[in-house]
Parts: sequence; structure tokens; C-alpha cells
Amino acid sequence: MNPNGVDAAVADSNAARACAPAPTRPSQDVVAADREFRERELRNVNDHLPALIGQFDAAIHFRYLNAYYRRLLGDAAKDAVGKTVAEVLGDEIYRKRRPYLDRALAGEIVRFEAELSSISGPCILSHVYTPEVDEQGKVCGIYVFAIDVTEQREAQRRLALSQAELHLVNDSVPALIAHYDRECRYLYINRTYREAVGDAAGNLIGRPLREV
Repeated sequence: MNPNGVDAAVADSNAARACAPAPTRPSQDVVAADREFRERELRNVNDHLPALIGQFDAAIHFRYLNAYYRRLLGDAAKDAVGKTVAEVLGDEIYRKRRPYLDRALAGEIVRFEAELSSISGPCILSHVYTPEVDEQGKVCGIYVFAIDVTEQREAQRRLALSQAELHLVNDSVPALIAHYDRECRYLYINRTYREAVGDAAGNLIGRPLREV
């Protein structure tokens, strides 16, 4: 191959790259529009979740409430964005939530259950407060996620009541009655059993049968 031809090809290639338009960065307007679109899509998804989702700023003002949150609060959710938790939920609720809020603002993921008065009546919510951290690593707000566990807690309450009633019945039976788990550890003994073993009854619960 002619060396001059190679040089000419290289020169043409370099010239073509030099003339090619430089890649351009998206304008600020495009970036802002893309961010707004993504936020709108995310909020649309959040509005269809059967869970309470919200966001507080560092001063405990509402920044966002999803549709479930708004339905739960009813009229109290109107114009909630920009208002404090105390203004929206009331001073008593704010006082009870404040320790959890403070822990989240200190950088801790906080889990707790608490009752809330909704438009359909009192409900029990299982909450998670997650700190929102900015680019400098500073906590700038709190993400709120909660689900309604009222039915589960009511079912547990009814089960506990049924067990208590069963224990009352068992205590009236003149026979030794005991309940064990899968590892044959004592879970319950009735009054007749307790009277039969005397002082040892206080040490039976939780112990394997083979050790007794």
C-alpha cells in the first residue's frame, strides 16, 4: 500500500472527527422536565398502592401524601402540604409521634405501631420512618410508609381472648392438662397440674418435658 495513501486516509479520518458535532448535554429545561416526568410517574404508582406513603421535611412539614394517605385523613388532608404534622394530625398525635420523628431525623430507620383516627374510625398502622439524606449526607427529611394492621391485631386479640377462655375452662377440669410446642416444651399447664407439682410449677413453662 502507498504510504502516502495511508497518511491521507488517517488525515481524512481525523478531519471527519474534528468536523463531527460535539455531543451536547441536555439543557436544564430538558433535565427538569425529565425529573418532573419521573416524579409524576412515581407518584402515580404510589397513589395506587394500598399503603400510606408520605414525606416530611426536616422541620416536620408535610411535603407529600399519596392517595391512600389522603383518603385515610379525609378533610384533614386538604392543603396538608406545607403544614406541620401537628397542624394536620393534631397536637396529641404529634406529641406521641415526636420521639419517632426525632430518631428518624437523627438518621435512624424507625419502626413502630400506632393508632390513628381515620374517616372510617380508629385504625392501627404499622409505620416505618426512613431518613431522607441529601447529597452532603445530611438528613433533610423523612419518608413515611405505613400499612393498616387493624384486622390482624383484632384477630390476634380475639385469639388471645379465646385462649384465655379456654384456660378458664381447663382450670375447672379436675385433670392434669398441659400444652407443649413441637420441641415438647411446656406452653401451659392448668390449675390442677399446677397444684399437683406445687412450687415446681413456676419453672415448667418453656422447659422441655425431658428435663422435668
